[in-house]
Amino acid sequence: MPLPTTAGTVDASHAGNYETIPLGITHCSSGMVEFTQLHSKERIWFGSNGDNNQVESIESFLSGENWLPNRNRTFLSMIFLDLALTIKNHHQFSKSKISSILGEKFKTFNYQESRIYESSLFLNQQDGFQSLPLHRDAQEAPTFSISVADIMKDHSLDIFLGPNKFSDEFEITRHDNGHGIWMTGNGDGSFNQMRFVKTEFKITGQIRSSSINDFNQDGKPNLVVVEKMAKQAFAKAGRLYLINYPA
Repeated sequence: MPLPTTAGTVDASHAGNYETIPLGITHCSSGMVEFTQLHSKERIWFGSNGDNNQVESIESFLSGENWLPNRNRTFLSMIFLDLALTIKNHHQFSKSKISSILGEKFKTFNYQESRIYESSLFLNQQDGFQSLPLHRDAQEAPTFSISVADIMKDHSLDIFLGPNKFSDEFEITRHDNGHGIWMTGNGDGSFNQMRFVKTEFKITGQIRSSSINDFNQDGKPNLVVVEKMAKQAFAKAGRLYLINYPA
């Protein structure tokens, strides 16, 4: 999975094993979903950059028979300082492959290739892990927080996903399709999404952490969410949402 942003473990299939839920940043919006379908393979190249043995990486996608960079010349020039000398302008860069961008370093760089592009649940089976992609809405924004609890009181664990990233980098768009995602477990490793119409639950900010517990001791689970750069001052220390499920 490319660039996972967070991960969690849960016995979602009632098999007595812990399943893993890594969530990534590849599917940040519908446009990015189309991007990864168009380019079926992606690689992250990594290796020593210079005499100080500092490890650097560069992301790429396969176009035809060539591996091309995901990042632009301006960004990569800040990492690979000799790039501006070897590739003198953006027009030349637009025709450059990873091998020409890295130059002599290409011989020493290794790579890891992505094979799974969905935020997924990996069921821990006897013969290995089975990948089960999560609901489509879980693919439309990068997730930074996972909280697990039996909020429906049906003895199956449910999941809350805290998404969104408003990039500080000018060449990357906002990935803000997420509103806070509730998924109820069926006990077999599959989940159903609870829509806003039913939950009346919507957070449009950048969730960075969350926790589920009975904080006000009324017998019902509550959710605390911490948002990045929230407009409300008290949100920096966490916001309390009351969950009234089941009724």
